[in-house]
Amino acid sequence: MNIKTKLLLIALFSVLAITFLGIFLYFSYHRFNEAIGRNGIANQIATGVFERRLILDEYVLSYGDSSREQWLAKNGELARLLQSLSPKFSEARYKEVIGNLLIKFANNKKVFLELVKIRGDGNTGGQDVETARKDEEARLVAQLLLKTQEIISDTKQFAAISLQEAKENEEKTVLLLGSFSIVLVLITAGTILIFWFSIVRPIMKLREGTEIISSGNFNHRVDLESRDEIGQLAKSFNEMAGRLQGLYMSLEEKVQTRTEALAEAQALARIGSWEWEIGTDNMVWSDELYRVFGVTHQAVPPSYNAYLQQVFPDDLEMAETAIQHAIETHGSFEFDHRVKLPDGAIRWVRGRGEVITDAHGTPAKMEGTAQDITEEKEIGRQKSEFISIVSHQLRTPLGSMRWNLELLKSDVQALPQEAQERLNETYKSGLRLIRLVGDLLNVARIEGGRVKDEPELSEISGIIESAVKEMGQEAHKRSVSIEFSSKKPDIPKVMIDPKRFREVIQNLLSNAVRYTLSGGRVSVEADYTSTSIEIAVSDTGIGIPEKEKSKIFTKFARAENAARIDEEGTGLGLFIVKSYVEDWDGKVWFESQEGKGTTFYISLPLQPDTASGNAKN
Repeated sequence: MNIKTKLLLIALFSVLAITFLGIFLYFSYHRFNEAIGRNGIANQIATGVFERRLILDEYVLSYGDSSREQWLAKNGELARLLQSLSPKFSEARYKEVIGNLLIKFANNKKVFLELVKIRGDGNTGGQDVETARKDEEARLVAQLLLKTQEIISDTKQFAAISLQEAKENEEKTVLLLGSFSIVLVLITAGTILIFWFSIVRPIMKLREGTEIISSGNFNHRVDLESRDEIGQLAKSFNEMAGRLQGLYMSLEEKVQTRTEALAEAQALARIGSWEWEIGTDNMVWSDELYRVFGVTHQAVPPSYNAYLQQVFPDDLEMAETAIQHAIETHGSFEFDHRVKLPDGAIRWVRGRGEVITDAHGTPAKMEGTAQDITEEKEIGRQKSEFISIVSHQLRTPLGSMRWNLELLKSDVQALPQEAQERLNETYKSGLRLIRLVGDLLNVARIEGGRVKDEPELSEISGIIESAVKEMGQEAHKRSVSIEFSSKKPDIPKVMIDPKRFREVIQNLLSNAVRYTLSGGRVSVEADYTSTSIEIAVSDTGIGIPEKEKSKIFTKFARAENAARIDEEGTGLGLFIVKSYVEDWDGKVWFESQEGKGTTFYISLPLQPDTASGNAKN
């Protein structure tokens, strides 16, 4: 018997069993659903009867026309519902309850109408007649309440009968399903025993062979001889294993070639790669990474702690913080740091890494690279020095040119109109060039670590007010209002270099005024907490496009909409602002919406004694 015939028999038995089970479950579910439906109708009637009782209570208290009409409508609704149930509830136990309810509903209605009639007659006789009428009214009310209570009891009986029917159907269904399941299990067990040795066992051998080959043993062959399709499959499997063995050997040769090419590429780019299993601290370094760190496999076994030992001490905290932040956020990192080689030399390295999570979202490992950028840093240093030297060489002639132009401007009326215009344009261009040279010098000092900082406890309010006043004339020319306010009086002093702080405020105010259209507003607001001072420079200007926000603090960065309005900006002001503020252990950030405006925030830490005094105040 071939596999096809065996599978057809199994399928036939399965189809028959499933068909019988489906028919049985359908009828069982239908009967159970009918019982649940009857119980739902019974509960609906019980709810209606209870509502009718509440309406009756309201009528007895107020004898209003509205409650009278509601009671009659509800009574009629329930009576019609009961009459419609007779065909559906044909069993004797239901018929008796439904019949009693219909009779009691009719009697209840009759008594209610009598009560309504008596109430409608009013006081038409003497005292004795009125007393008799009230007695009759009380009797009818008591009779109504009694009959209503009987209806409630019959309704509960109706609901109990329907619930009992549902439970009986459920028990029958469970019992029959259990019996059928036992039969089905016996049939299934027999089928399994019949075909165990002819189908399942050979397939298990094939599976074992597959697992052995998947583990890397391509020499294994399946020992299975039969004349059916499984025997043919085993033969094909053995042939496939032979072909895989040949392909694997060829693939190993290609992998070896590619590995050598990758190692050569890493050596050319001076990029070493690594993998780190976070939980076990197992780490793998490429050969180039050992060369970047200047160590050998034997001297430094790869591990996270071994990597940290290579980092220059002053950069260690930054490296650990960046890596831990990447692990906590399941993200990536990139930063430049120094490593100290065994011979004492210093090498610059750009580290990159990315966290890989497991199926549960837990960080499992990290992969990354470390690139030797010592030459790149040296080129950057030389470039900064070149810019610094050129800028210094330009400052003297530019200063001389400025003073000469100002001297000419002092007697500008003696010149023709065209010469006056050209002199003004030349003077403005000279000022822009002087400002550019100054910014380039500042950038060169910042990158070279040569910024001369002279911090002292300074009152920032006076500095800000002076900068706002100085910018007022330019703002007036552009029809832009500018103001300074403080949320709290007596802003505490903060440890800063006042000259550099003034430059920070001037840069922010200059940008705010320059990129705010006519009729707009620029404001500076100062506030403080127990630990810091916060300054906000806001404008109603053109805002910063979303796609350009990430690079706004980099050198020469200018938003497209800003460049369209003012072509003369250098793109260095915000880079200088960020560098200065961070030198004072402060923070700078911004919020912006294109077309609506921008707010730059500066937070500067208070000195402990200043913060303590502020808290006492």
